[in-house]
Amino acid sequence: MLTGESEVCIKALMTYFIPVLNWLVTDNMQQGDILGWPDFSCSFEEKDTDKVTFLNLKLDPNQAKFGYWVLLALGFVMSLVVLGLACRLHSLEKQSLTQDTEIFSPLPNAYFLGIAMEPH
Repeated sequence: MLTGESEVCIKALMTYFIPVLNWLVTDNMQQGDILGWPDFSCSFEEKDTDKVTFLNLKLDPNQAKFGYWVLLALGFVMSLVVLGLACRLHSLEKQSLTQDTEIFSPLPNAYFLGIAMEPH
């Protein structure tokens, strides 16, 4: 991003290389070579459109902006859920630890997801 733009315009490069491209096309046609890839269509024309690419979809700028806000909100909600689960796990660990210290046991207990596991 040297220019600070999010899109690249190749119009100047195509104008510069148009003589070479014309020579290549005519030379290849004279020799009977296949131009490009036969299974794919290729166009060097720049398409003027007001669509924006968002998650590999061509959308209006307002739709893309809404999509960004939805993703931001989902990320925020997921962060809150993770923090809530971490707090719940911490409280379960603390609760089981206080219960285990009240009862004297000769062997230390192992913990799995905040629950004391009895050794066998």
